[in-house]
Amino acid sequence: MTIPVSTDNDSPSGARIRALRLSLGLTQTAVAQRLGWPPKNGQLSNYEAGRTRPSPRQEARIVAAIAELAVEEPSDALAWLGSGEPR
Repeated sequence: MTIPVSTDNDSPSGARIRALRLSLGLTQTAVAQRLGWPPKNGQLSNYEAGRTRPSPRQEARIVAAIAELAVEEPSDALAWLGSGEPR
């Protein structure tokens, strides 16, 4: 799967980061910890809400951390997909 990284300053990259994270059933805390950030520093929340904008390099780091976590910890969404049970 290829995940595009934004280079367009008008692009809502934080919203895409949030959508990706949520689609994989990951928490902001898990992603922040993977990045080595203090769990409650709010940086990821600020990016996702559009209060601040990640640099292209920072965005790539965040997406990589999300991808690594998705591989290491199958999400509830993936478990649901396998079970066929309604959410």
